[in-house]
Amino acid sequence: MNLVPYDPFEAGKQLNKIFDNFFNHRLTDFVGSDYSSHGPSANVYETNAAFTIELATPGFFRDDLTIDVEDRLLTVRADTVTEPNQNQTFLRREFIRSPFVRTYQLPDEVNAECVEAAYQNGILTLRLPKYDPVEPAVRRIDIK
Repeated sequence: MNLVPYDPFEAGKQLNKIFDNFFNHRLTDFVGSDYSSHGPSANVYETNAAFTIELATPGFFRDDLTIDVEDRLLTVRADTVTEPNQNQTFLRREFIRSPFVRTYQLPDEVNAECVEAAYQNGILTLRLPKYDPVEPAVRRIDIK
């Protein structure tokens, strides 16, 4: 007779593996990219002078993109749709320019009036400068 050690937590470990496998994958890993829609990938980083947002938008043209700042919200939008080519039958189609909207809440230290944008090689780069730190002026207080 063989004794099998009983682990009362084994069911919980198996459930954790299921959740880990599900949440550590993209939806496209399960259903394929043909059935998903998403915005561009983004990198956001900070320096002492500014925040920078880089959006990967290959296949778009500069005129396809719209950038707005309103009420401390930065919105990047593309309304372009890829037109199907009637002369081709695709077995798999991943080069799709679909509309997207990405919105970012601007921190209080960002000077929203001075936001700059550049587009090069499919990367939209947004520079969000911070307010210049104001040196406190020395003020002499008279004693009465």
